[in-house]
Amino acid sequence: MSITNKLFIIIIVPMITLAFFGFQKAYESYKGTQENQHFLKEIKVLKSASALLNSLATERGLFSLYNSKTDQNYFRSQLAIQEKITDKEIERFSQFNPQKFTPISQEFFLKSMQKLSTIKETRQQTKDAYISLDESFENYSSLNRELLELVNSLLLNVHDQHMIVYTIAMQKLVNLQEIAGKERAKVANLLDGSEILAEDRFVIKASVKKQKRESKYIKIILQGNEYAQELEKLDEEFTEAWLKKWLLTPKEWFILSTERIQSMYDLNEHIFNYMLKHLEKEQQALKQSSIVNTVITLLIILTLLFASLYVSYKIKKSIQGLDEGLKDFFKFLHSENYTPTPISVSSNDEIGRMAQNINTQITLIENDLRDDQDFINEATQIVMMMKEGDFSERPYFEPKNPNLVELKNVLYELMELISSKIKE
Repeated sequence: MSITNKLFIIIIVPMITLAFFGFQKAYESYKGTQENQHFLKEIKVLKSASALLNSLATERGLFSLYNSKTDQNYFRSQLAIQEKITDKEIERFSQFNPQKFTPISQEFFLKSMQKLSTIKETRQQTKDAYISLDESFENYSSLNRELLELVNSLLLNVHDQHMIVYTIAMQKLVNLQEIAGKERAKVANLLDGSEILAEDRFVIKASVKKQKRESKYIKIILQGNEYAQELEKLDEEFTEAWLKKWLLTPKEWFILSTERIQSMYDLNEHIFNYMLKHLEKEQQALKQSSIVNTVITLLIILTLLFASLYVSYKIKKSIQGLDEGLKDFFKFLHSENYTPTPISVSSNDEIGRMAQNINTQITLIENDLRDDQDFINEATQIVMMMKEGDFSERPYFEPKNPNLVELKNVLYELMELISSKIKE
């Protein structure tokens, strides 16, 4: 394996690690957006269920006064209007896909839809006196209990503490509306009758206490914010109305109580709209975070990849230059060429400095070899002259090779010896 490949492997490991954590962060943001989308869907189901509960409770109260002795025409005309409102709410509610709910929410949704399918039959049977008003009231209450179970089963997987507070507040407000709706019908029927018994007053008083407990619990949950203050104002108005309720006609009480319940519903709408804006804002932030994390991770990976490829290329080029220079020098040593080509130096790193040192040594070796070659040429020429009887020449060049230096000395002594013998 080449050095560049090894270097690339060393660099690619932290790149993969960085990519893993970067994309994991992006995936967490994406997962957060998916959870928020699911949360938004459940919030919308809760809102629709709340609206349907409100409509059914009003219709239930109007049916309980279907045979009113004092304001029968008013209640029947209002019932006809309310039935159309309820039908629209049922149509909106039935458009949700239960497959996307949790198993328990899906179960309550399907049960609610099953009971809603009988609502028209219940209406007609009540109007035809096939079932009593009490039975009709119980049928509506049973349907509302299923819807309440659905409302209380939604948003069980919420992890945002801020949203949990408002979710519980919305669920409790829906429960409070149902309790107030039952009280509205009960008091209106008592006012429409001839006599109010002590036990009836006790039942109404117990209902009022239950409403106050629910309201107090909701205000504690909301921790004194603007919605808690709005609910406090409703409670004060309710107390004033409750004190004078036995002096009102059924119609006056029904209108007054309906206004109060509608105010609770409006408060729930305000909380819903706040949660919706908060979730949409958080959804946008999560999407941006996911995109930013992905882009930054990709940019860093691409930058590191480009840098590693560039560094690998530079190192490979330097090593190739070093390799070619050394091969050329070895050819010079083997007398395959006359002059070695210097190694090309294009960087100032360790490899570049190594190449410079090698170039310096090549130059020195080249000079030494040329000195040695000059000596060899000179020695050859002197030997040729000695063959012809000329012993006057002496070696002039200084070789660098120690063996050649020794040869020069021996040659010099030999020539001196021969010259002295000839003179004798």
